Amino acid sequence: MGSGEIQGALWNSAARNWCELQEPLQKPQWEAIFDEVNLNSNSNFLDAGCGGGGACLLAEQRGAKITGIEAAPAMVEFAQKQVLSGTFTVGDIQELPYTDSMFDVVLASSSLQYTEDKRETLRELKRVTRRNGLVAVSLWSKPEKVEYRIIFEAVKKLLPSPPAGKGPFELSGDNVLENLMESVGLDIIVSKDVHCPFKYKDFEIFWKVNISTGPIQMALKAISEETLKKELRKVIGSKQADDGTIYIDNYFKYVVGKNL
Repeated sequence: MGSGEIQGALWNSAARNWCELQEPLQKPQWEAIFDEVNLNSNSNFLDAGCGGGGACLLAEQRGAKITGIEAAPAMVEFAQKQVLSGTFTVGDIQELPYTDSMFDVVLASSSLQYTEDKRETLRELKRVTRRNGLVAVSLWSKPEKVEYRIIFEAVKKLLPSPPAGKGPFELSGDNVLENLMESVGLDIIVSKDVHCPFKYKDFEIFWKVNISTGPIQMALKAISEETLKKELRKVIGSKQADDGTIYIDNYFKYVVGKNL
């Protein structure tokens, strides 16, 4: 089973919670990227790892022609319902089912880090981008700029053995993502951080969002839901106001490369 199938099964488990409760909170980073690449009615746009279509909905509002691919079938179904003009496919972004030079702008938002071979995935993103077209990749900024890291640390502490891979900040360091994109022939034109805080009405909403994610679904194979919920309630207390709302301050990093 490839990484696309594995991630698709994990993120499919509680897809609606993610699509409805978390994706709207990602809007600041998507809007910043779309401004950067001048996404408009002349843009043929691919969202590689489109989730429930949150970014595609914003792209549609700018008049772009929308295509999305996502490993979780339930998310693809959600995306198609909310972005009626889009064309959505269940698939692996490491093996894109599109012809060469098909898109003007390609976005991989919080998806590259879940692929098995990140360099090969970037080659695929570049392959389907026209000459002088743009590839934008976004992910967590450095750990010290991401308060959500306390969640990752809490989950890691509960696991009986360290999780596979290098963690959520593998590509977040200085020039790590930039160098990887340059290694496949993309010319870096911008690398920026964007403020993207998460605010939840109460702990139950926060909990629903977290158990909808692939990493938490994987963790729940090793620890009980009760144990995890208790730990997250404890660690998130410092971010919770008297009225129950939870505010977590984060920055995301985005890098845009041109396909010369």
